[in-house]
Amino acid sequence: MLLYHGTSAKCLDDVLANGICPRCDGVSNWKKAPSRNDMVYLTRGYPFYYAVQGTAHTKVVVFEIDGELIDDLCLYPDEDYIWYVADRTGDRANLTTPQAAEHLEVLQDQWPKSLRMLGNVAHQGAIPAGFITRYCIYEPKARPALSFAITDYSINVMNYLSEMHNLHQLVAWMFGDETRLPWVQDNDKQLRKFWLKESADRTGIEVVVRH
Repeated sequence: MLLYHGTSAKCLDDVLANGICPRCDGVSNWKKAPSRNDMVYLTRGYPFYYAVQGTAHTKVVVFEIDGELIDDLCLYPDEDYIWYVADRTGDRANLTTPQAAEHLEVLQDQWPKSLRMLGNVAHQGAIPAGFITRYCIYEPKARPALSFAITDYSINVMNYLSEMHNLHQLVAWMFGDETRLPWVQDNDKQLRKFWLKESADRTGIEVVVRH
């Protein structure tokens, strides 16, 4: 199982030296729904979305992590999944984002469902640099159409379940494991032609394999 974490490329050297660390006393990139400061958030489908949306830096980086090396006891459901569960049970109206974050310990065993249904999980504590298999440096401004498409998603259960294949294909293409972007399948002939051209262009993308 491969998991991903996206952030500003200015963090690259620190991550390679010290691993991916929680923000601790740092300010959350998501002011309206701040993340837990003791967690590193991992995803299967949205790493470039989080990287591009979460920083104004000119370059971002997405780290690929060998999930088999992670201790399951360090994994927790993402807060957005807790909100989904609360919505299903009719409790969402009384649940704030901080309260959802506080419930992670109680629902720790729900992390597989969070990963399967939302594509996201939280990891308590730092992820060692040795767990990183590859990383992809991306320059959003060099690829405006691609960057718009990457961030044109909503992070919720229904979106992930319906777009899972495309989201995984996008991540695979960014890392050079797919030859075509997912939108090549569009029914519009002009759009297919456009995304075929974009698929052949690796401008603004650099993938590094760790040995």
